Amino acid sequence: MKYIKSFYSFKGIILLFFLLLFINAALVRINLRWDATEDKLYSLSDGTKNILNKLDKDVTLKLFYSRNLKEIPFFLKNYMKRTADFLSEYQKAGKGGIKLEIYDTVMDSEEEEKALEYGIKPIEFAPGENIYFGLVADAGDKFGAMPFIDPSEEDRLEYEITRSITEAVETSEKKKVGIISELSMFGEAALSFNTEALPDNFRWHFIEELEKTYQVININPYGEVLHEEPDLLIIIHPKNLSEKLQYKIDEYILKGKNALIFVDPLSVSGASAKNISASSFDKFFSAWKIGINEDKILTDFDFAAHIIDKQGFEIQNPYFISPRQNAFNKNNIIVSQLETMLFPFAGAIFKKKDCPYEFEPLIVSSVNSNLDSDFTSHFDFDKIKTGFAPSEEKYNIAVKISGKFNSAFPNKKYAGKDNAKSSSLKKRSDDASIIIVADTDMLYDDYYISKGSFFGFDTAEIFNDNLNFLLNATEALVGSDLLISVRTIGRFERPFTKALEIEEKAKDRWFTEEQKLIERAEEINAKINSLGTDNFYDMKSEVIDKHSKDIEEFERESIKVAKMLKEVRKKLREDIERLEGKIKFFNIAFIPLCIILAGFGVGVYRRKNKFC
Repeated sequence: MKYIKSFYSFKGIILLFFLLLFINAALVRINLRWDATEDKLYSLSDGTKNILNKLDKDVTLKLFYSRNLKEIPFFLKNYMKRTADFLSEYQKAGKGGIKLEIYDTVMDSEEEEKALEYGIKPIEFAPGENIYFGLVADAGDKFGAMPFIDPSEEDRLEYEITRSITEAVETSEKKKVGIISELSMFGEAALSFNTEALPDNFRWHFIEELEKTYQVININPYGEVLHEEPDLLIIIHPKNLSEKLQYKIDEYILKGKNALIFVDPLSVSGASAKNISASSFDKFFSAWKIGINEDKILTDFDFAAHIIDKQGFEIQNPYFISPRQNAFNKNNIIVSQLETMLFPFAGAIFKKKDCPYEFEPLIVSSVNSNLDSDFTSHFDFDKIKTGFAPSEEKYNIAVKISGKFNSAFPNKKYAGKDNAKSSSLKKRSDDASIIIVADTDMLYDDYYISKGSFFGFDTAEIFNDNLNFLLNATEALVGSDLLISVRTIGRFERPFTKALEIEEKAKDRWFTEEQKLIERAEEINAKINSLGTDNFYDMKSEVIDKHSKDIEEFERESIKVAKMLKEVRKKLREDIERLEGKIKFFNIAFIPLCIILAGFGVGVYRRKNKFC
């Protein structure tokens, strides 16, 4: 009792104050970080740690940013601080091989001169005032740089930093990636899907991303040679390739070289309205014993993406397929960590019975899907629903095939440079791997990236995994998959999976009824149109009266059906809104209410015990 009384005395309070002061001073130099996110977004991935453990050179990470500029926007200043903290994780994981240097880059300083030498780009924040925010990974004789660290790409921050480190320590030359495409993706003048002209210097974003790591070669699709035989061949929307070029592609694959092929039953991006058509790679697919439905589009109601219709309403269009996690092959590193993609007007790939190769599906549709040959109803949601019946099977959107491939030209011979006939390609040689994707539009910028400007500096916010898939597939096929697990660590969305499941059930409940009403409405309109086109001048008066009555009756029935259809869709919205209300109540009110009731119960319990 005496000790307790002395503790609450004046001396005890002074002692406690100095004790807290000492503890605070001791902890201020200790950087404690706890990553509470489910996917450890602010911790280094195992992929990055493996890369750092294998470094055979010391690397200095040099962060240039305007740390003490007071006018910097608050959100950017916070992001700069988070980036600096995250870089310290590299220093810890590097175990002496990674050194971190931070430069407060102000105007007319030595730090600014050094930043400019490394290619760090300034952002003009105000007249005569620049902001610097860039990173350099310096390995002595070589360096990798991030000229501007884009705040909109925070979920790709680890990948970009690690890529810069690997670029700095890489001693060999960049691998060569050859691209064959009849689409305008290298900066040629092109027309987008909405027919608005694009600038002559427009380049598809994935080309720029590939150029960060590889030497990208643009191969003429109408030529006859593969310039500087690449380490990987990417073929996009083949349609009118010359026979000699196809023969060279065949030779390339028979040597055991890998390929990444994008084909499409309806390629709409980067082409004029007159040039919209299906890909054609039949000779190769026939030789490989696989097929793609060139005249049918994959329709998927479970993975239907949200788009805006002609009236400005948000609808789910099953021609725009947005696969979720259960669509990706979890046993393949290329797609195992992907979360969502977007495939506009995709096809389906199937394996023929006599296909001798290893056939591995990478991305599949849901069972609530089917193939549709009616291309006239792209944006008519009602027409898409009419007559739809799920096939109850999953279709392959992307696959990987491996083995010793048969030649697509088993009996063909061509003259070489010396005019001597080359041998035919009947004989298979080394194993090769080929990834085939039944869509080309997924590579177009509008379907995975949102571009903007930040104080005059171009920014790009990636909103799905389309680009990650391409980069992962490219990396795996050139024989290096170290960055794959790093690239896909970030999450683009945090879906409430239970809510999505309940919402799908609500849609299924009303889908059949809505489908019947749409079909009935179309029948009635067809009858009205057929009656209205008859030649009334050749009819008798009683026949005209009967037709008029029939038209009036059909019109009344049409109005009735339209009201019923409206009511069905209203009930669907009400079900979904009711679900949203329950979720909001649970998140906002239910848990705090439980805590209050628990506290009240504890209080009552203690009060009873006090008087007992």
